[in-house]
Amino acid sequence: MNTKIFNSENELLLNSDTPPFILKRDDISEDKLMDNTLYSSGFDLQTAQLNIFRSEDFRIEISLLSSGAVLDTITTYFMSKLSS
Repeated sequence: MNTKIFNSENELLLNSDTPPFILKRDDISEDKLMDNTLYSSGFDLQTAQLNIFRSEDFRIEISLLSSGAVLDTITTYFMSKLSS
C-alpha cells in the first residue's frame, strides 16, 4: 500500500509505502472465525507521522499495490482545526 497526503495547495506532504501485511488467525477474535475461513470487519495499518501546524484541508490517497502496479486507489479528505 502507498499513502500520499496533499495539502489544500496540492503540495505533496507525505509519500509512504506500507510494508506488506498478512492477516493471521491470531490477529482476529474467535467470533470472526467460521469454518476455517478468516472474516474480519477491519484492520489497522500505520503510516509515517504527519505533524500539522495550522488549520487546513488535506487529501489522502491510499493505493493498493501488487508487484509495483496500482490495483485500486481510494481518496478521502479531512480538515484539521487547531485550538487557539
